Amino acid sequence: MRTEDVTISVGGLEVRAAAEGVEIVSDLYAPEGSWSMPIAPRALAINGRELARVSIGGRVELVGTVDKLQETAAFEEHSLTLSGKTLAGLLKGSYITDFKAPPKTLVAADAKYTASIPYLSRFEAEFAAEAYEANTHHHAADVGDSVFQLLSEYARNRGLIFWFKADGTRVYGEAVRDSEPEFSLNSQNILRRSRTADWEGIHSEVILVSDGKEGHKKVTVTNDTAPIYQPLVAAFNGYSSDLESQAKEYIRQEKMKSLALEYVVPGFSQAGKPWRVNALCRVEDDLIGMHGIYVVVRTRKNWSRSNGSTTTLTLGPKLEDPFKAYQRHGRRLRHRGNA
Repeated sequence: MRTEDVTISVGGLEVRAAAEGVEIVSDLYAPEGSWSMPIAPRALAINGRELARVSIGGRVELVGTVDKLQETAAFEEHSLTLSGKTLAGLLKGSYITDFKAPPKTLVAADAKYTASIPYLSRFEAEFAAEAYEANTHHHAADVGDSVFQLLSEYARNRGLIFWFKADGTRVYGEAVRDSEPEFSLNSQNILRRSRTADWEGIHSEVILVSDGKEGHKKVTVTNDTAPIYQPLVAAFNGYSSDLESQAKEYIRQEKMKSLALEYVVPGFSQAGKPWRVNALCRVEDDLIGMHGIYVVVRTRKNWSRSNGSTTTLTLGPKLEDPFKAYQRHGRRLRHRGNA
């Protein structure tokens, strides 16, 4: 049974986690993540939304805020549990208040919309080269848009994704596709595995209809891997610069979601490298017949007295193509039927 010290630094103090119930979740496509850990009661005075650093063996694993405190007490029992999300949670919970024309580059948009977000100025941002390019597609800040939503769209329109590193650095970059795998899974290190093939959300064809400024337009893209005939029809409220690419993107994302691989491994790292999202992992699993290279899209690290430290990995297929750009005022869809 492997155990590793888990600590939280908050309010200028560092406190070690109690022996049960530590959980740290990171997700490439839902980067607000989450963390939860019990500490000794009365160990420190906690203020809501304080900056928190969760560390494993002295290495920062997650930076976020304290969002919830839960305290329970009985005659011979007293427990205190802290939980929260990463810094991305602040961006998802903050909304656009300035509806003037947004900046033309992703770098400028990041500077404008994160300036008022607490704590963000203390951390770095990394930008791919595309983030410095001026917009080729229209953007607009709509009522109800979160800061994370708008910045994610800027990234997608450049073939990038937006996520946070463990140390709080926000990254506008590419999903990993072609490189040597950092991690490996085989019979020697797999404790449990789960494979789910889900065909319910697979459509035989995607029909997108645009009725925007350039006039009525309809495209149909077929999916040869669909098990039965089941079309999806969606209408854009505006127009798209490349409607066919959007239909292909629908099919690509449906294929990604149709396969879910989950593996449980001992410890929080492999060969000294912490398990992390947006990394490639080679799988050689004869038991369920999975062989190939997959992307780590989610990690859930748990520690308890009974089980020690384990990491649950969610793997997905490598991206075939980056998300293609499309017009802002054509992004909202009306789904017809049960699609």
